[in-house]
Amino acid sequence: MQQALCRPGTLSPTLVRGKAIFCWRGATFQALEVQRAGGIAAVLGNVVDGIGVSVSSYLIPATVVLTNETMSIFNYTQTAQTPLVTLIPPRTLIGTRPAPFIAPFTSRAPNFIEPNILKPDITAPGLNILAAWSEASSPLNVPNDRRVVKYQIISGTSMSCPHVAAVAALLKAIHPDWSSAAIRSALMTTAKQMNNLGEPITDALGNSSTPFEYGAGHIQPSRAADPGLVYDASYNDYLLFLCSSSGNLLDPSFNCPEVVPSSSDFNYPSLAIANLEGISTVTRTVTNVGIGNSSYSVTIDAPPGYSVQISPATLYFSKQGEQHCFSIIVEAENSARRNVFAFGWCLPDITAPGLNILAPLSEAASPTKLFVVKYNILSSTSMSCPHVAAAHPDWSGAAIRSALMTTATQTNNMGLPITDGTRNTAATPFH
Repeated sequence: MQQALCRPGTLSPTLVRGKAIFCWRGATFQALEVQRAGGIAAVLGNVVDGIGVSVSSYLIPATVVLTNETMSIFNYTQTAQTPLVTLIPPRTLIGTRPAPFIAPFTSRAPNFIEPNILKPDITAPGLNILAAWSEASSPLNVPNDRRVVKYQIISGTSMSCPHVAAVAALLKAIHPDWSSAAIRSALMTTAKQMNNLGEPITDALGNSSTPFEYGAGHIQPSRAADPGLVYDASYNDYLLFLCSSSGNLLDPSFNCPEVVPSSSDFNYPSLAIANLEGISTVTRTVTNVGIGNSSYSVTIDAPPGYSVQISPATLYFSKQGEQHCFSIIVEAENSARRNVFAFGWCLPDITAPGLNILAPLSEAASPTKLFVVKYNILSSTSMSCPHVAAAHPDWSGAAIRSALMTTATQTNNMGLPITDGTRNTAATPFH
């Protein structure tokens, strides 16, 4: 078995020299063992990670094959009288599906340190990332690897982190007054939970994923620049959170109150309530970073076995920077299963035209310094929001929302279901 796995020191040079070797389970050290024994190529059969295979740099021609091809290749090596293999030059495939998916190595919840804070926050590209590489280190960083390269393909959460850090830096440049909490909020509330097939994000084996795998979803940098609302948090908010969480204070000048709020009350863009029995009410505060005169309403997809109410269901803003609070009331019903995690969502109610909208523009806000225009074409949720303003001054906010939602269309001008314009895939109520 150790020989089949190509463990270090297990292959016989007499049997391997001059041959291409098939090994179970793909990893760099197995190709090194094939090379040590005199092999000229390696095929590494992956058996556990589905489509989530990390490519590696090898000193001999080698490749890793996916799980569904591994058994076919192995059976061929056992039945063919003279098995042959041809390794073709690598090529880049664009638009592969499904994407994104959750890599096998990614960090997963639950958060055992503080279960009332949902982790992870978000996902970002981290599998097989091409990036600059220091010429001071060889690709494999082993003594017999003397190659010098400027670029390398590697995988890990250390690859997804720079993506998020770069987006955060760009958001800070666009919105220099935003705090780190506001930036995190923008990233989380604009993330997507659907892949490019228009289906919920799965793991590498095709199994359903949950917020324990992807958090708020997969990062969408462009949308994060205009989130509409953000969940901000101050320095004192973090100290108050520590009072209810670990009990450890980092600032000796701060005194915890006699009645400490639940850590679930921390103003986070997600909500987690551990070991809920009965009813729990938590609060959130949102800051308007979108257009001044705006309103936001919400539809709840409650976790199975729980009822969720939000009060007020609609928030009205008259200016940018204005803040409003709302309460989230979660009740465990008799059908709620104990010691089992359940997930729900707060969904947008409707969509409205917001892409390439021709609208009047203040002559004081010319798109360039070269000329003055009275109209401009813009795109964002700030363009779709004005479309939902209407007449009927005697209607309540709930009545207006009801009219908009019950008369909305789900098909385009071709009579087909509305698609996702970025991927040209089927859209869902999540969109």
